[in-house]
Amino acid sequence: MTAPAVALQTPGEIAELLGTMSGRPFGVDEEGRRIDHGTGRLVAGPIEWMEEYVEAQTLRSAPTNLGPAERAERGRAARATAVDELVRRLNAAIPDVRYHVTESYLRNDGNTYSYEFRLFVAELCRAISGDPRFFFHVGPRLIPGALGLMSRPMGTRGTYAVLPRLVAKVVKTDMRVIATDEQSATVQWNAADQLELVPPRLHERYVRYACETYRGAFANVPLFTGFAVPAEVESTRCQAEGDDVCEWVFRWEPEARVHHLHWVLGGIAGSVALVAAATRPRARLPLAALATLGPAVSGLLVARAAAARASRDEVARRLEEHQQLAESEYDENLRANAALQSANVELRMRVSELTALHELSIATQATLNLDEVLQNSLSALIGHLSYDRALVMLVDEERRVLTRGRAIGARAEEARLVDGLEVHLDHPDAVFGQLLRADGAVLYRDLDQSEHEPTRTIARSLNATTFLGTPLITKGERVGVLVVDNGRSARPIAESERELLFAVGSQIAGAIGSARLYEAVEQQNRSLQREVRELRIEIDETRKSQQVAAITDSDYFRGLREQAIELREALGASAAER
Repeated sequence: MTAPAVALQTPGEIAELLGTMSGRPFGVDEEGRRIDHGTGRLVAGPIEWMEEYVEAQTLRSAPTNLGPAERAERGRAARATAVDELVRRLNAAIPDVRYHVTESYLRNDGNTYSYEFRLFVAELCRAISGDPRFFFHVGPRLIPGALGLMSRPMGTRGTYAVLPRLVAKVVKTDMRVIATDEQSATVQWNAADQLELVPPRLHERYVRYACETYRGAFANVPLFTGFAVPAEVESTRCQAEGDDVCEWVFRWEPEARVHHLHWVLGGIAGSVALVAAATRPRARLPLAALATLGPAVSGLLVARAAAARASRDEVARRLEEHQQLAESEYDENLRANAALQSANVELRMRVSELTALHELSIATQATLNLDEVLQNSLSALIGHLSYDRALVMLVDEERRVLTRGRAIGARAEEARLVDGLEVHLDHPDAVFGQLLRADGAVLYRDLDQSEHEPTRTIARSLNATTFLGTPLITKGERVGVLVVDNGRSARPIAESERELLFAVGSQIAGAIGSARLYEAVEQQNRSLQREVRELRIEIDETRKSQQVAAITDSDYFRGLREQAIELREALGASAAER
């Protein structure tokens, strides 16, 4: 029984079906454990077979009149195009830009990767190559050359017998050999432990990929031990079809044996000849001489046989010692490569974090407008630290609430919810209020199960049951809270990211403090300008009143003078008449 293979899709279709990776592809996981689910050979092998298959298909369809140089150039171009597409699609599937890969990185056999990452590589290589039996064909390329050399002295049956030990040097898995004989071996694989580290939506795909790949690899064991043809393989059970394990039976031609029948027949013929000669009187004396030499010759042969057995045992012992030494050196080399990869990943993470802090500093110092500070800060945070969403809420001390929410990476309805959200600071169960009072960054989990009903509502509305948050503190003043989450991609957030987010929050808090101070100064300036305008208006009105009063006083006295003149003239006229 063989599980039907997954239908072949185009690279675009398989990329859409796979989506984005849920976990980190290499380095350490969110709990700080090294990701060493499988070695780099399990990634480099599919790339090599993809290149070979693409080149062969390209040359098969090329015009027959092309010269050797032109054909070679077409093959190289096809290989390069395929690898470029693989790298591009892999990086598009890795949400965190800090884990983006290059061609040279993927070809390093010394790296280690997650089960999920290996599945993405294999599925994309299969789609890009167009080989419907890609997983089976790539199997032999997943066996490191060193393991092939180690298996040769053990023979085919011996190699199948120690498969779990050899496989463990390449991938962490549950492999068991149920039975072996001179011509067959029965092997079982249980994927339960691996599937715990693979997203549930990819379980069936992972089982089908791994099952077919193991069959292709193990069928080629006879080739590594000196046979010219691989073993035939029969699948008797498969987890993709509901069985508890995958089980395969491998059958190969029996190893050639050294037959000694001609020596036995020769001995029998010699004995018959001696018996016949003994019946003749003349032959008795020579036979007696031979009889006296017989024990000596037999003893010599027995001694030589014993020496040969001892020599063989010594060779076997030394061979086993060399094999154990080779395995030990191979394991040590793997550990050294894994440690080097982890150190490089850690260095890359530190550089990325410093770059993010630098870019964040530039973004926050580019403006003193508070709304622009919030927009630039959250955009830089999402862009350089690769969270799905980030939101900030600011303290309104007069009203004792967290308000003025701003979210980046959120859908329109989520952004509107954050924009209108207000959290009372005095409520002891409000999670954002608790965060504001915290001494550092806090990782919250299972918020949809919180006893505080508003918290459950917010968590479900934003689809963020887990988030990492930090209080925004500047010069001893708590000005708000900063929250990040991966609600859309469901990628875990590591506890180790708390310190980084607190540092980022402190930088944003300083920018918010400066923007608020600038905002207060601007508001005071506007208030002063308004007061100056009002004072000018009042002064102008006073001046106008004074001018009116002055004009009124002048007319009054002019009238009095005119009345006095008229009165004087009237008195003069009256006196003249008298």
